[in-house]
Amino acid sequence: MKPLRVEATLAGYGGVVLSRPIHLDALLGAAIVLRDDIPRARSAAECVELPIPLAQERGIYLASASEYAVEEHSLGWTNKRFPVDMAQMMGDESIHKIQITAGINKSYRLPVDVCHLEHDRIVWWCIGDREEIEALLSLVHSVGVKRRSGYGEVVRWTVEGCEPWGEGFPVHRHGYPTRNLPIDWPGLSEDAPQAYAVVSAPYWDMAREALCAVPEWR
Repeated sequence: MKPLRVEATLAGYGGVVLSRPIHLDALLGAAIVLRDDIPRARSAAECVELPIPLAQERGIYLASASEYAVEEHSLGWTNKRFPVDMAQMMGDESIHKIQITAGINKSYRLPVDVCHLEHDRIVWWCIGDREEIEALLSLVHSVGVKRRSGYGEVVRWTVEGCEPWGEGFPVHRHGYPTRNLPIDWPGLSEDAPQAYAVVSAPYWDMAREALCAVPEWR
């Protein structure tokens, strides 16, 4: 395994919706689930061990979270209309009307914070197997949240060898974390930002949150 720089070039339109940093190991894990047709876990207990092609240390994958610079924010909208046609097919003669402006059947229109990134670029750093990472990322066509609404479209992946910046590569730079790390991780600065977060996949399992060192662009 070798030091690598991974770059996603996003489509110049639409932007991306980012609720939290995207850890590279989670992205590769999602690609493996897609490739191997593994049933998606509905809870942390259902998660299975995946052959992620990254080096590990102390149970942490040696890969950063997403690094990017936001050039501009814009307001987007997520719309969902109640499926009236389906309700008509499933309903019986006793149903004369459906209230779609209130209650559980209400259609909605929610605001979304859309990020437009400098150079439409997101970067990750890691120690891993270049060929396997390239193959997995070729299956990832969008990143972030609200992907089904067209946000976060990836037009190109680039995986290339790089020169490590020194001690801490790729999980911290000059003592500041590039991914969520345990607070006792060697080499961390005393001034490294801290927050309650999850240090390993699945990152959406909030029950596993603990005080840890987090990236500055969190």
